[in-house]
Amino acid sequence: MKKQGAFFAFAAALLLCGTTYADDVTPWVSIWVYPDSHVFYEIGMAGEPSRAAYAEVTKAFGPPLDVTPPSGDDRFWTIAGECPGAATRHAFMIKGAVPMAPLMELARGSTGGEVDVEIGCRNSPVHRVSWPGLEEYPDRGWRYVGKTLSATEDLTPLEFEFGFPLWRVLLYPVTAVALVTALIAYLVRRRNDLLQRAAEDPTAAWFNYYLAGQKVFFAGVMAVLIPPLLVDPGEFVGFITGAESRLLLSSISLATMLAPYLVLVVLATAVAYPVYTHVRGAQVTRRDLVLQGLLGTLMWSVPLFLVYVSLISLFQGMFIGAAILALCSAGSLLLLMNLWWKTFRVRRERLTECPLRERINSLAEKAGVKLKDIQILTPAIRMFSANAFTLQGGKLVLTDCLVDRLTTREVDAIVGHELGHTRRRHPEKKVRFSLAGGVIWGVVLGAGTALPGLSTVPIAQDLQWALFCFLGLWFWLLFSRAISRRNERQADADAIELTGDP
Repeated sequence: MKKQGAFFAFAAALLLCGTTYADDVTPWVSIWVYPDSHVFYEIGMAGEPSRAAYAEVTKAFGPPLDVTPPSGDDRFWTIAGECPGAATRHAFMIKGAVPMAPLMELARGSTGGEVDVEIGCRNSPVHRVSWPGLEEYPDRGWRYVGKTLSATEDLTPLEFEFGFPLWRVLLYPVTAVALVTALIAYLVRRRNDLLQRAAEDPTAAWFNYYLAGQKVFFAGVMAVLIPPLLVDPGEFVGFITGAESRLLLSSISLATMLAPYLVLVVLATAVAYPVYTHVRGAQVTRRDLVLQGLLGTLMWSVPLFLVYVSLISLFQGMFIGAAILALCSAGSLLLLMNLWWKTFRVRRERLTECPLRERINSLAEKAGVKLKDIQILTPAIRMFSANAFTLQGGKLVLTDCLVDRLTTREVDAIVGHELGHTRRRHPEKKVRFSLAGGVIWGVVLGAGTALPGLSTVPIAQDLQWALFCFLGLWFWLLFSRAISRRNERQADADAIELTGDP
């Protein structure tokens, strides 16, 4: 009864939304195929049903489930019922046939004129129908085929196939695995080549491997975007389970898309372990290195995922849910950032009075920056990273490797660079720009999911969502990178100004 209620509610929604056909009085026959192989019909006609034709429909399909006479401005009689045994499930396909002659005769009534015919199945990217000339058009997430038939046409049974061919289902994981495998194979080859040359120039070997890793991670976006061109994971889950929530299915699509990238990050980080230990000299376990890479990826992907789901909720009028998800996005960013930072197991020590502190204070005064504290960072997991950064609240942090291994000129240049960031308020601006870029990406991606189909061409409908995803993701990446590069150039110029040493 629940399924029947959903069917009648959908049929009523079509009437209330002003479904149009050849004209306002053209009768119609609609066939709805459900993922559990149930098939329903709906007949609409302008006149009272013929008793003889009604008896034929009852004989073929059993008594109708609902008969609604005209009321108010609605001039149509509607008759709805089930077509028992009309479809069977074959793996991920639904196949069947509906004898259309009794339905068409009842729809024509005494006029004997034309009848609009349509057949649909939710979340099905593939359909085949036996009647020639049927056209596909999208509406409310269904795949429709429609045609106006005259009374003289041969009323053979309408045979149909909806669903996902097995090859298309397997193509998603096979393509994702192939892309990830190819990228990891390339990274392994580059790693082995650079390890052999590391003894001659370890610095060049490290930076060449770093550049190779950047290429792999950017190319890894293809592992995210190409599989959905073959099959939409959310659409597939909706077809198999019968789920109809656009929010749920869109979330499943995006989560499934991110999975290959997370696998790529874990494998690439594990492959990089010999480079970190033998070339860079890092004192770190493979487990800790992989955990850092995974949390570093989750640190941006989970908040963006929640922003995306929040925007979909907003588009669908769930304002409270959208607000809660937006707060969860900010909370997840802080939580994952804290977890990622803890993987380094660092210890901070305040820099006491010394020549280095005096030089830093002098540069800060020249830059017009008030430093409340200067700290030395000593991580328990030794990555030997010569780095420095500023924190909100006027704190400057230097790693012990930077202080111990770099010359005075080099340390002063790096400190001047960080003071330039602080003077221009780059940390605060970076947070705002990143959030704005993430929101814009979510808006573009959400619009591609929430808006109706932009084309009646089947392949264009399937590519629409992936296109919006591609554009949104790359826009966010380019936006963030452009802001970051601009900030770094400004900080470099400030460092030269403060130290007087180009």
